[in-house]
Amino acid sequence: MALPWRSPKTSSKTKHMKRTSAAEISIPAHFRCPISSDLMKDPVTASTGITYDRQSIETWLEQGKTTCPVTNQPLRNKDLLVPNHSVRKMIQD
Repeated sequence: MALPWRSPKTSSKTKHMKRTSAAEISIPAHFRCPISSDLMKDPVTASTGITYDRQSIETWLEQGKTTCPVTNQPLRNKDLLVPNHSVRKMIQD
């Protein structure tokens, strides 16, 4: 008889299986936006050669910030953000 506060016995195979949650999955640094540290959804490359998530870098520029958050070099404007299809493809795969 199973007691209500105990879980039923599981097989030894089940005991040794590790469950992987989304929080446990490690995201490589080059897939993370340097501004938000989140996985990039729409990677774009700025004139400095650094890749950011589009929303993060556009928000950065809209706040009146005019330098690259990583290199501190001047950024011209958000019209010069080039989609980084290579990084997007690697993230999707």
